[in-house]
Formats: sequence, structure tokens, C-alpha cells
Amino acid sequence: MTESDQAAAERVAVLARERGIALDLLLEASAPTTGLWQLIAALETAGGGYVLIPSPAHLEGFGVPKETVWRRISDINGSEVVWVDDEQQPLGLDPYGSTAGVIAEFGVNPFGAATAIARATVEQRLGRAGLRHMVSAVDAVMVEVVGAAERRWAESVDTLTEKLSVRVICPPGAAVLVVEIHETRDFSDIPISTTLRQICNPLMGGNATRFRAPTGGTVTLCELGLSPATVEPSQSDPGTETPTASTSALADSLLRFQWAATEVGGAR
Repeated sequence: MTESDQAAAERVAVLARERGIALDLLLEASAPTTGLWQLIAALETAGGGYVLIPSPAHLEGFGVPKETVWRRISDINGSEVVWVDDEQQPLGLDPYGSTAGVIAEFGVNPFGAATAIARATVEQRLGRAGLRHMVSAVDAVMVEVVGAAERRWAESVDTLTEKLSVRVICPPGAAVLVVEIHETRDFSDIPISTTLRQICNPLMGGNATRFRAPTGGTVTLCELGLSPATVEPSQSDPGTETPTASTSALADSLLRFQWAATEVGGAR
């Protein structure tokens, strides 16, 4: 508004002075993550509403990809994003958003050792990306979320058609490592476990949320705070230790086992 209507901008400035609002700071400061979560909480409490956003660029600066922010708002029942700037095109993205900064992307299913495959894969990919110090935290997420899915799959043959996919994302300059786990079953109303909240330590800038995916199923979104010394995926240290041969062999063997099980009809 301040850019498009000078008269309106002047009225806003007068109102800001009357109410003691530091307008320059408000307009120029980076986007506050607490403000984003307050918006999301207000939308959920109100049962949805219209969210006016000038352009996709205004979703940047939250420490996660702008596609993640847009998707989180859009997935609230009754909510609709309205793009105010006609020159900007809405985010016409697939449910998982941009591929920028993607470190790992893979799927697991009821055929085989799902948790072991997930753990071995993320260890290998994080090592290659120079993020070996994040292996422990991501591994704990795999144990908690993928482990719960695997236990469910083991209890009933009715779950054989279910699938689970994992994406680990660290865009350049991000303050968090994002782990997206998408399951085809809908359990978005089940609260995040206390263990998972502890893994995504809020004191370290982390967070854990769960919501219904636009294409169906459920997304468990885990944000793990990165230390200042973190090496970005695009600038990985050539000298960073790579996964051991035994770890790589384990990942390859598990993936072959999973494929073979699928081919023979999913014998457990």
C-alpha cells in the first residue's frame, strides 16, 4: 500500500505516529517467525479466512523455503491465499514445493525394513552434503516417525497399499534443516508426540507440525535448528568425512531388498 498509494501511505504514517508504532522498523525489518505462527494460530482458531500476500517474495525470510510457508497456510481448512500484486504469479508448485536445497528425497513402503532404509539413506546423503553433524537429529526423526509407520504396517495386511516419502531440505542461507515426511494415510488430527517435539528443540530454533497434504495424506514437518557453523549444501566442504563403506553397502542392500520384496508380491 505504501508503494502504490501515496495518500494512503501518508495516512498510515499519521496513524503510526499517533499509536507510537515505529513504521520504518515495521516495514524494513526481516519477517518475524513468531508473527507467522501467530497468523497460523489465528487462522486455525477462526476456522480459516483470506490471507492477502503481495507476492511470493513476501514469504521469504522465515528460515524455511517460501513454498513451505505458502503450503502451511493453504492447508488450513477454510483458508485461501490471495495474491494482491497482479503482476506476480501464484506459486504453481507440486505438493512438495521447490527442489532448491534438497539433500535427500526417497520413499519407503511396507515391503522391507522401512526405518533402517530411511536411517541409512539420510546418514549417507547428509554426509555427502557436509551436514554430518545433523545426522543424529535427523536419525531421531526417522526413528520416531518412520518407526511408527513401520510398526503400523507390521500389524495388519490392510496397510500394504500405504506409502511414505521423505524429503530433507536445506536451502542456502536457511536457519533450519527441514525434514518433510509425507504418508498416504490421513492422520493429520493426531497430535505431534512429545518425543518429536523434543527432537525439534524450539530453543534451538526448531519446530514440529503436522497437517493434511493438498494431494491427500498427511505431512509431518520437522524443522531442526542449524548451528552458525553449518556448511550449506551448495558449499559442502570437500574434506568432510564421507559415509563409511559399510553404511553405503547397508543402504544399497536395504534398497535392493525392498525392491525385491515388491517384485515378489510384498512378502514380509
